Amino acid sequence: MGLGFMHRWWLLLCLFFPLGPVWAETKGDKEWFDYGQYLYGQKEYFRAISSFKSLEYWHPQSAWVKPARLMTAKSYLAGGEPEAAAQTLEDWLALHPKDPDGLIYLGLARLNTLESAPYGLREQEVERAVEAFGQVDPSHPQAKYVLDFVSDWKQTPKPEPKSPGLAGGLSALVPGAGSFYLGRYREGTYAFLLTTLFALGARESYNQGNPELGSLLAGVGLCFYGGNVYLAVNSAYKQNDQAQSDRLMALRRKQGLFFIPHPVEGGPSRF
Repeated sequence: MGLGFMHRWWLLLCLFFPLGPVWAETKGDKEWFDYGQYLYGQKEYFRAISSFKSLEYWHPQSAWVKPARLMTAKSYLAGGEPEAAAQTLEDWLALHPKDPDGLIYLGLARLNTLESAPYGLREQEVERAVEAFGQVDPSHPQAKYVLDFVSDWKQTPKPEPKSPGLAGGLSALVPGAGSFYLGRYREGTYAFLLTTLFALGARESYNQGNPELGSLLAGVGLCFYGGNVYLAVNSAYKQNDQAQSDRLMALRRKQGLFFIPHPVEGGPSRF
């Protein structure tokens, strides 16, 4: 009885398994696109990608391939994978150079790549975004915003960087001086007072014949002294990085160069 039951199941599988590919092949290109759009609207971005890629696979000559490719990239962006979005658009632009929509979304994907990382790690991606935006045809409806961004990026002076070496050198000469150079006055005041207090305490202990306490205070004071130098150098790097990130963010906000999957009316994004 059990063997006959299994035979019947195998027969059913053999009969109906081939119908999957046949059904997919006969599904219309617009049906694939509409279903992907529906999934995107439901925030099921990776299922939407599967639908858009199915359209490309089964209907490679369809007029819906271009919007499907753009929606694939937008779905990757919405799903938090800007690198995959950029690769999708690079592949499209290899076949269709200068496509303005592809260039715009490629630039947005590049701007979103490593977005939470320090600016120094993102700089190459930002320059690649500017390069992509700069190739957009001026007649495109959204070209004004990306081309104005490129112009602003090239014309707006970069923030004057602080020298990490100078900050560290000043703090080595006078504890806290490097922090004052960076405009971090409270930090510099604490560094100067703490290092000085431990140094004075160590000297007083030695003068009073208590070398053990003097050595302890001197050791702690040296730790604060070294930390004050390191803090000045590190703060200079961070401050320079933050200034660059702030400049980029200000220019993006000015032109609304953000990708938001489901923007609200009056929101910060045009895309």
